[in-house]
Amino acid sequence: MSFLKQLGLFSGKVRSVFHPFYQNIVLLYSLDQSRQPPFYSIKTSNTMKNLKYPVGPFKRPETITENDLEIWKNVIAQFPAKLSSLVDPLRKDQLLWPYRPGGWTIQQVVHHCADSHMNSFIRFKLALTEDSPTIKPYFENLWAEMPDYLEAEIQASLSILKGLHRRWSILLNHLSAEDLKKEFIHPEHGRLFSLEVTLALYAWHCNHHLAHVEQALRFKGDFGAESDTHFV
Repeated sequence: MSFLKQLGLFSGKVRSVFHPFYQNIVLLYSLDQSRQPPFYSIKTSNTMKNLKYPVGPFKRPETITENDLEIWKNVIAQFPAKLSSLVDPLRKDQLLWPYRPGGWTIQQVVHHCADSHMNSFIRFKLALTEDSPTIKPYFENLWAEMPDYLEAEIQASLSILKGLHRRWSILLNHLSAEDLKKEFIHPEHGRLFSLEVTLALYAWHCNHHLAHVEQALRFKGDFGAESDTHFV
């Protein structure tokens, strides 16, 4: 009942609950004892998806313009500074706030970005120097549970990102349109990926994880109920 009081539900009417976490959730409440016991069903699947993909899932671009490429290059160049501005002021306990229920902590997100972007940078180099090479995928969820993710200070990964993105930006700014058409094979997907599409993907990836950190800071790691549906 305390859960219901927190939501402010005191009648048998259907109403929308507007809460930072439970946005656009409809609470269904029945007092018809003759048909069924009182129940409350909170449908949060869309909310959980929004928490996982706050800027939306990546969408492979159908067409790519020169303006698109410049925008994505700028995202790559600016990412380390934007990430640092969010996480540098944080205490150790704040770095342990997750960005969603059951999701990575801010600390894990920072370390993941360093590892993920190192892998992408190497894939660029391979595609530029070999004929459609097959790249090596990795299990990012398992990497995120390794000791360096859980114990290393975030400055170690922020330093990697600063140097890495500086080199990545220099490389990108010297690539021709023909260079960006070069491809690598991703065995997990069984298809070719061009460097221009990969650039789009990692510009999205930067914004994706910046939004995760902002989300974790907004909620302070407290998302209330964690499952999709609750019955009381």
